Amino acid sequence: MPRGKLPYVLVSLRPAYLEALERRAQSLDMTIAEVAAHLLTVELQNDLKEEDRGRAEAELEIIGIAERVARDIANSGPWDPHLTLKVFDTIEQEHLALYQRAIAGGSQRDLNRRLGRRIREATNAVASTVNDKVIVKDAPRRGSGLISRYTLLEPPQKTLTK
Repeated sequence: MPRGKLPYVLVSLRPAYLEALERRAQSLDMTIAEVAAHLLTVELQNDLKEEDRGRAEAELEIIGIAERVARDIANSGPWDPHLTLKVFDTIEQEHLALYQRAIAGGSQRDLNRRLGRRIREATNAVASTVNDKVIVKDAPRRGSGLISRYTLLEPPQKTLTK
């Protein structure tokens, strides 16, 4: 498998299981694929080879930390469109050893993409756009440089009710 590419797995489910998966995805504000991947990841954790288990556990832990930090920052004051950068800064300052265990074996790009998506989902944020193009910024060069670019985020869209 080429580095940086995750394989796809086609799965057939009975309608009742697919409906349950759809409900779970909707309740978590995730895609069906993300929920299915998460459920399989948790279920197969004990079946991993020993050398993969530590990295996988670190990855799950760093994702949970990123989600928690993102919610804390989002709820602590006015919205900051640089939320993703702030979360990565916190990871770098407070959880760097855990992050490094999570990316052992060259999975930094995949993990960073997952973290960015989970930060956005944890806060119900949306990517900032101009003329339907997502705004991506270069990360400042400092520290260990966990990320080189990040997406600006807007606060959750408020739904208008009558």
